Amino acid sequence: MNFKRIKMGTKLLVGFGIVLILLISIADVSIFRLNQINSSFNKLTNVYNKRVQLADDMRNDIVTIKTSTRNIMVSTDVNYMKKQKSIIDDTIKTYDKHKKELKGLIDTDKGKSLFNEVENNEQTKLPVIYDSVVKSMDPDIDQDILNTLVTQLENPESVWINSIQAVVDYQNQLANEAAKNENDTTHY
Repeated sequence: MNFKRIKMGTKLLVGFGIVLILLISIADVSIFRLNQINSSFNKLTNVYNKRVQLADDMRNDIVTIKTSTRNIMVSTDVNYMKKQKSIIDDTIKTYDKHKKELKGLIDTDKGKSLFNEVENNEQTKLPVIYDSVVKSMDPDIDQDILNTLVTQLENPESVWINSIQAVVDYQNQLANEAAKNENDTTHY
């Protein structure tokens, strides 16, 4: 069959058909790629940012525990001390919820290592905090004992908060790297 002998209408029809097939193919590839990018952005916003938020929430929970513990130590009002102890107990439950959720989201070896350090610090530091709270609940506590309790609390709380800060920093780093990689990928 000679291409020159085909009628002009048929040539145009074949040409438009080929162009249409190419356009459909390009559209399919574009849709597939956009779905990949959308999935990556969803992971970035839902997973990476959730990790950062949970680690930050855990740190804030410890600060709340620390503040309420100090409030108990400076008060002589039994009702106020009970209210602060209740805040501590509720915050520890919230902390445990945040910790459990974050543990399920961490997937890197370094992240798991940092998280294990937080758990180890929690296991050694939380009993010191509980002991200080129980002893401080006595409204007639001697000032020297109270000073000793305050001194004993400083190191455990700082170590615990610092270990969580390391998790926050690492999760921020992962989120920033993922965002940069995604940004680089979408520009090609």
